[in-house]
Amino acid sequence: MRFIFCFLLLHFLKQADAQRVVTFDPDKDVVAERALSGALELTKPVRALAFSIQEAIPQITDIDTIITLSIGKLHFLFARGKQIDQREQSFNLGILLTEVLPGKFHADQLVISCKSSGNCNECTLTPACACTRGSGSCTQNYTFSGAMKKVTVTLFD
Repeated sequence: MRFIFCFLLLHFLKQADAQRVVTFDPDKDVVAERALSGALELTKPVRALAFSIQEAIPQITDIDTIITLSIGKLHFLFARGKQIDQREQSFNLGILLTEVLPGKFHADQLVISCKSSGNCNECTLTPACACTRGSGSCTQNYTFSGAMKKVTVTLFD
C-alpha cells in the first residue's frame, strides 16, 4: 500500500513540476528589460504575451512571433499573426514600450498595426507598412488603446 501511495505522490509531483501558471498584467508588469548587451529581452513567456494580445485585439490570431524591435530610439513589442477572418493574410502589431524605470519597459497605449489585403500575404511593419509577399496592399493604422489585457495562462514544460 505504501508503494502505491509513494508512486502516486511522485507521479503528481512530476506533473506539478511540468506545468506553471503565469499571470501577466500589462498595467503593472514589466514586458522587457535591458540586458547587459543593451538589447531588450522579454520578461514574460511569449505564450502569455500572445494570449494577452489576442484577448485585447480579437482580429488577430495565430501569433507566431513576439520580439522586441528598436526603431531609432523607440522600442516596440512586435507581434506577427494572421487575420481572424482571412487567415491567409498577415496582421502585424507594434506596441510602444515605455521605460518606466532604468532598463525596465512597460507596454504603452500606442499601437501601430499593419494588415495585408488583396493578394498580399505578408506585410512589414517597419520602417513603413509595405507588402513583402504577393501583389496586394497593406493598411497601416495607429491607435491609442490598450493592446494587451490581463491574462493567466498555464504553461507546460
